Amino acid sequence: MIRSVVMMQEFYLLLCLGAAFTSFNLGIYYLFRTLGKDRAVWLPIGILIFSICLFFNVYELGQYFLVHPRYLWLNVPLLFLIGPLFYLQTQNRPTLLSTFHFLPFLCFLSLLTPIYLLPDENKSQIIASYYHPGTRDVDLFQYLYLLHIGLYTWMGYRSLDPSKRHLRLFYGTFCAVSLLSFAGSYLFDKSAQYLGKPGAHTFALLSLSTVGLQFYLSYWGFEPPHHIVKPKSPSGKRNQTANSKLFLRFEILMRTEHLQRDPQLKIADVAQKLQVSVHALSAAINEEHGQNFFDYINRLRIEELKPALLHPNNRHLTFLAIAKASGFNSNSSFYRVFRKYVGCTPKQYVALSQSIK
Repeated sequence: MIRSVVMMQEFYLLLCLGAAFTSFNLGIYYLFRTLGKDRAVWLPIGILIFSICLFFNVYELGQYFLVHPRYLWLNVPLLFLIGPLFYLQTQNRPTLLSTFHFLPFLCFLSLLTPIYLLPDENKSQIIASYYHPGTRDVDLFQYLYLLHIGLYTWMGYRSLDPSKRHLRLFYGTFCAVSLLSFAGSYLFDKSAQYLGKPGAHTFALLSLSTVGLQFYLSYWGFEPPHHIVKPKSPSGKRNQTANSKLFLRFEILMRTEHLQRDPQLKIADVAQKLQVSVHALSAAINEEHGQNFFDYINRLRIEELKPALLHPNNRHLTFLAIAKASGFNSNSSFYRVFRKYVGCTPKQYVALSQSIK
């Protein structure tokens, strides 16, 4: 029995450590995709803070606080930053009232600051008392952060545009797992199935979900976050008008000449046809459509490709042959882009469309 408990704790330790590195990697990757592009960075920062909290969970689970008590409970206020940061990512224009979402963080920070300032000897005494094996009291505050994350990710899920299916999956998973972990953790400690003060089980499902989401998003792609909506100045209005006109010309050119069918198409080619600079065209596409040039081109290719896949005259053709006519030059890029924008494989899309008919 003791051996199985030790093995379970070791499993949780490795799981949380792996999830911490995974979420840190995901946060860094997502942050680099947003920096310098006038996009909101709330979500990547929230993911990075979540990874820090997972590292702290390893610190508690591995009982490293016995050797280094100075870091005791530094993660507790950070846990109440995750939900608000995730939620603010879904809001186009956070206001001054948005700061109220961070009140729980400030409350726990002020509440625990006196403990942070104690000498290490006093912290060791707190650890010896709080984490003593005979101490089995249930403290709701141990799990309140899970409820907090669950509610905020639910609000974020409801705020996201339905087209952001991968982000909605990310938020929906975090919401479901957080709420289930909250209920399960509390019930476990209320019953005889007490698993110990480190509460590894409270992060187990979130850790598994983080690893799973990392693999999923690496395969399917992660939609870039939305543009930051900025107040418009008189010069900004002029720039917006110029960008709108340029983007309209760009759209007309693409729709009439079907340039996306050229697999070697580059933004410089289109800019030359429009007699503008590459920078101006790129800025117009990003400003007006919220995507870069290649995302826009790939979306056009998919729009043209979907009806072609269902057309009776094309049944004798392979998927790749149809895809090449729309501008894709390889099987791998075709399948990757199709999954990203449609959410399934071409075969699944055709089967589903035929079953609906």
